[in-house]
Amino acid sequence: MSATSNPLRGSLTICKDSSGTVRVYVRDQESRTVFAALRLSPEDFADALFGLAETHCELDVHGLDRIGKRRVSESRQIEVLGEAKIYKRDNLRAWLRENAQEPGWILDDYLGTQGSVLYRDGKVLLNYRVYKFVDVAEESAAAVVQGSCDPDCEWGARKDGDPVGQECQKCGLIIPF
Repeated sequence: MSATSNPLRGSLTICKDSSGTVRVYVRDQESRTVFAALRLSPEDFADALFGLAETHCELDVHGLDRIGKRRVSESRQIEVLGEAKIYKRDNLRAWLRENAQEPGWILDDYLGTQGSVLYRDGKVLLNYRVYKFVDVAEESAAAVVQGSCDPDCEWGARKDGDPVGQECQKCGLIIPF
């Protein structure tokens, strides 16, 4: 990585499963996506930990298109209409997928939490979430066009020498200038 680029922030989780295999998970902070999962024997993990280069492991990689993007999620509620007023969660999930998908959003159809299925006044209401991944640079550029990142944030009052490319402490956007 060059000195002028902005490094990504993330987290590393290391654990040992019941079979003794060491698992290492790498998660991107912005998107909250685990994009790499490594599996190593305890011996190979010890070799890697103590400096042996090119230690072999099994590696699963996914979600690379989300890396460096910010996950934005919103709550929604919808009334179940028609014959779908069946009380089985699997049927409600199928109905939700067919009737609540919005363009540009990913539908989280999990209905297993308390309050996700409500029965009120003869109606069935579903509380669910949608999310999408937004490019942080585009999000910050849009904020510059608007003049600020948040109505309560004052980028105009920013002092010279404030860190470019750092996260705004008030709204969380990356300061682009």
